[in-house]
Amino acid sequence: MIDAKTIKTTERADSAAENGYYKKIALKLKTLKITLIILLSFFFLGGFLFIEDISFDNINFLLKTIDIIPAGRAAAREFRIDADENSTAGFYRNNIALLRRGRLDVYDLTGRRGSTFQLAYSNPILSISDRYILTYDLGMNKLDVFNAVSHVYEYIGEDPIFGARVSDSGFVVYITREAGYASVVKILNKNFSEIYAVYRVHDYIVDADINDTADYLVTAGFYAENGDYVTSILLYEKDSEKQISDIKIYGEEPYRIKLNSTGFCAVLENSVRFYDLSGREISYLGLSGGMIRLLEFNGDFSAVVLDGRTLGSDSRILIFDNSGNILYERFIDMEIINIKFSDDCEYLHFLTRTGLYAINIPEKTFKQTLPRINAEGEQEYDETAGSIIFANEENIFLAGLSKIDILERPPQQINGLR
Repeated sequence: MIDAKTIKTTERADSAAENGYYKKIALKLKTLKITLIILLSFFFLGGFLFIEDISFDNINFLLKTIDIIPAGRAAAREFRIDADENSTAGFYRNNIALLRRGRLDVYDLTGRRGSTFQLAYSNPILSISDRYILTYDLGMNKLDVFNAVSHVYEYIGEDPIFGARVSDSGFVVYITREAGYASVVKILNKNFSEIYAVYRVHDYIVDADINDTADYLVTAGFYAENGDYVTSILLYEKDSEKQISDIKIYGEEPYRIKLNSTGFCAVLENSVRFYDLSGREISYLGLSGGMIRLLEFNGDFSAVVLDGRTLGSDSRILIFDNSGNILYERFIDMEIINIKFSDDCEYLHFLTRTGLYAINIPEKTFKQTLPRINAEGEQEYDETAGSIIFANEENIFLAGLSKIDILERPPQQINGLR
């Protein structure tokens, strides 16, 4: 028989066990509460430090995309679009932006169209950075800036726009002209207010670039002298009054200019040249026997595709580092339609009519990634595919006239081409 003393002892033991259990729960809840308070404190502190970045549009964008898909990983193999010959597509914050004459559409990676903005362009041009989607009407007087959900800036001027770019931080550079000047280059800050402008009386500026924080501006223009072209490359630091260098190159027209982490790359009619941030030339390569057909830049590398050695459709590929060293060179017996560096800068992908190929830059190897028609006779991607939108370690995104194809990157490519 169990006496009363034993029952009381058992009850005390059970009570102590229960109290210990609830004490542990209380401690965990208290720890969680303190952690949340600390995180909220950091959140509000960050809000005060970066108050200009907080807006209804950005919060709406966060709520819209916070739980969908890991960055760059597609939820569909393909989705239909309504494109035309003037369309341009680009990858923006885990979305795909499609620009055409009449509108800009923003799709998520499921193929759902989240935003549509009506436009009236004749020659639509698209430029995308980490922060914004910039569009303009080449040769006309219209420039617009968007994020994924809203139209954040509109410029309608009296003079045409001949080129524009937006940095990852949100600074804008564009080329225009004004009465009495052949070219004017203007820099806008994150609030789209003009910081400074460069006015050129004789130079026709064909390209201009700024670094991420707009501390440096470089322009490439040309004028005629004694019956020949003269390229003028101008480098500025923070202000039009602080010109670092004025480089003259005789007998060539400029094509593109691009700032990188150590200087800038200038691609001209017959040469590729690299300079440091003092304007000193550090590398030069003459291009003979081939016309430049494609150019691609990122923060670490530059790629040039030229017509090949014969009258056929072969191509010459050159990949440079920021110092102008040739990392890879190859003649390809096919016409290259489009090129794109991968997000991790490990590969240069290029597209032909018969297949998608990749160059492993560190290993200097080359291999076909995906044919357009597989061994079973099935079409891997749209036959009208003309551009590589984006490539990372998960997917490769191709844009055609009727659809976006999202291809899984083969395992052998992730581990290195052999």
